[in-house]
Amino acid sequence: MQTITLFEHQRRRYEDLDLAPDHPVIERLARLNNEQGAELVLLGRKSLKATQHVGVIHLGEITLQILPKIDYDPAGDADSYEGTPSYVKAANSATRNLLYMLSYAYGLKIREQDAAPLARQPSNWFDLLTRLFARDLHKKSNKEFNERIFTRKIFRETVK
Repeated sequence: MQTITLFEHQRRRYEDLDLAPDHPVIERLARLNNEQGAELVLLGRKSLKATQHVGVIHLGEITLQILPKIDYDPAGDADSYEGTPSYVKAANSATRNLLYMLSYAYGLKIREQDAAPLARQPSNWFDLLTRLFARDLHKKSNKEFNERIFTRKIFRETVK
């Protein structure tokens, strides 16, 4: 699956994204804009432009990730070409900052090591949130399992 990363209000030419104006993904985005009654992504004749909305849109074989313009890595450059080291640094920094904002707003427990995979492998923030959810679910289920075993052990010792 291919991930296309845009920043808020950033314009990218279809040509730079290996897309054509009549690509099925562009048609799906047009339908999504129509269904939502708002332009989540502006679709031009030669380019698309992110609006003020951030998030992840799954469009079949392509995932569109729109990140906020909150890049604080001085080596990052959101306006450079996608895939370049400075663009990757900007995307990782924006993703990390977005995760911390979400953790503050929604009480998510995110540690630095949770965001570390961003530096090692290309990923979108939806995938990272899914990993964090799975990790927390695993921890809670282990804790609950251990509590049940402990309770049974105490019950058995008490009954003896």
